[in-house]
Amino acid sequence: SVQVRGKVGATSAAMPTIPSPSRAERAAAGRSGDTPEQRAAAMEALQQTIASCQGCPYAAPTRFLGQGPIWGTRVAVVNGACREGEDELAVGTRLQTGPAAELLEAMFKPIGLTRQDLYLTPALKCPCPQGRPKPQVLQACAQLLRKELKLVAPQVIVLLGDVAESALFPNMSGPRGVVGQWSAFEGIPTVLLHHPMRILMLGEAANKPLKLANWEALKRLQKLLANPSH
Repeated sequence: SVQVRGKVGATSAAMPTIPSPSRAERAAAGRSGDTPEQRAAAMEALQQTIASCQGCPYAAPTRFLGQGPIWGTRVAVVNGACREGEDELAVGTRLQTGPAAELLEAMFKPIGLTRQDLYLTPALKCPCPQGRPKPQVLQACAQLLRKELKLVAPQVIVLLGDVAESALFPNMSGPRGVVGQWSAFEGIPTVLLHHPMRILMLGEAANKPLKLANWEALKRLQKLLANPSH
């Protein structure tokens, strides 16, 4: 079975130039809710839309919704594709319980963030069959995901894996899949990390470079949160 051993760690690297929006730009991204009550009502309406969506062949009774703070959110984490079932891989993709969820928490704990501080949402709102999601599926869910992230208006967005990256940036012009590479969505700094489940599946002997890459990106994220005007 998959086990989590060791902890993420590395020496500090020089702080790169990260595209960071002004406070006014970040505020503009979240104007769909001007008060916590309005934001909550808007999120409830969006989740009802997600629950009834029939926009792709994957439309299923089970829907995966975002969880976490939607007001004053520091970090939104976009998961990739989730699967139904209670086998180890399916549970790991959902990041709700088990070793993958524990590793997600371990990734953010050293920079002062708990699971309760994160708004965690899947890129695909319906269960994904084995294999990569079809383009039309990503496109349908991406429209909902963008509305969701604009509503939450976090300080930073973290993408876990290439499915999450493809959903948010379908027309990315630069190289894809570069962990630690920063971009921006609606003026919000966005960074790609390795998915915890991928790290676990590689095993302790092979996953150290992935942990290191994640840790370097997370240290830069910590500095960005500490200095949001830069």
